[in-house]
Amino acid sequence: QCLARLLTQPVRTLRGAALRVLRFCILDKASIQLMIETHTTVLVSRALERDDKCDIERVQAMKVMRATMDVG
Repeated sequence: QCLARLLTQPVRTLRGAALRVLRFCILDKASIQLMIETHTTVLVSRALERDDKCDIERVQAMKVMRATMDVG
């Protein structure tokens, strides 16, 4: 939930850093299930839809998606 709050902040670099921390927290299927239960996956998908100014955030969101596929 703490990371979910950071992912809703207006500062791009803060959201990008939160996505990076989220990626490092993905260790097993249980952590992915926790992401789904806390609706963090919705916030990750929102990061992919942002405008062109949010490159850092978009790259980190793609890395989160790749980490979930590697575990799953």
